[in-house]
Amino acid sequence: RLVEVGPGRGTLLGDVLRATAAWPKFRRAASDVRLVEPSASLRLAQRRTLGARPATHAQKPDAETPVTWALDGFGDFGTRATWHESLDEIDDDGVPTLLVGQEVLDAFPAYQFVKTDNGWREKLVDLADAGPDRFRFVLAPSPTPASRALAAADAPSLATKDGEAETLEVAPGALAFVDAVAAKVAKAGGAALFVDYGYARGQRGDTLRGFRRHAQVSPLREPGLVDLTVDADFGACGDRAAAVDGAAAFGAVDQGEWLQRMGIVPRLEALLNLDDITESQVEDLISACERLLDPEQMGERYKVLAVVDAGAAEPPAGFVPGDRVPAPPPT
Repeated sequence: RLVEVGPGRGTLLGDVLRATAAWPKFRRAASDVRLVEPSASLRLAQRRTLGARPATHAQKPDAETPVTWALDGFGDFGTRATWHESLDEIDDDGVPTLLVGQEVLDAFPAYQFVKTDNGWREKLVDLADAGPDRFRFVLAPSPTPASRALAAADAPSLATKDGEAETLEVAPGALAFVDAVAAKVAKAGGAALFVDYGYARGQRGDTLRGFRRHAQVSPLREPGLVDLTVDADFGACGDRAAAVDGAAAFGAVDQGEWLQRMGIVPRLEALLNLDDITESQVEDLISACERLLDPEQMGERYKVLAVVDAGAAEPPAGFVPGDRVPAPPPT
């Protein structure tokens, strides 16, 4: 089973299906494709990108749309796609699963805390008295359930200085999601690959950002219309996956290093040596490769984390034995 969580407009999945058409045995084995996407508008965009057509023989009597969709534009492998609103909708039926999550971990909301003379206080949102935004950030005047849970878990030891204030950011939803994925991999076999911008170790403070029309804006501006994001805590996610019985985690590795291990440079050279390549295509390919590998661009900003069956004999592709996250000691 091939699963993508948060498929965007379906571009990455389309690339995966095109690239793996060179391995018919794999494609026939992975003909069951699942897309986890809660947004109705993005589902439509994904179906357009993938050229999905209704597979009417799979129609439920009480459903308005077919349960499955045929993806015929990527080779004759009988590929069928099913859309889900959440990962929980995919049955734990023992089918080995390959899961991809690109820029998914950063989308989970985070709690933010600031250390004060009176202890840890949760950062909240309040109405603003003036200014371009209708809202403002404030600190809770007293402990909240979240700050009490933080103190009980001894998480403040991870805090770092943000200016003069000691701050902490925790995204429990991301940890729960990685935990659920690792449990699926441990039960049925397979692997999961997460690619996102974030940090491997060393908790950062306030990383909340808002984006609107490709420009960074206040996270509190135009609620519901601004895309909110935080840096993914790959260290915490890797630890959580490694703690799942039967699962193993590798990473996080800088995207630039991981892509070089995967052979991006020889691949680029092969493309540049094609007889029909144009000068414009050469420039575009070189520029794209530099953007992916350059530490000042995406090479270090993005990280890669893998979760596999703990019984796998070798590390997953792009990783080495030293990248394995140590499992926590038994309690």
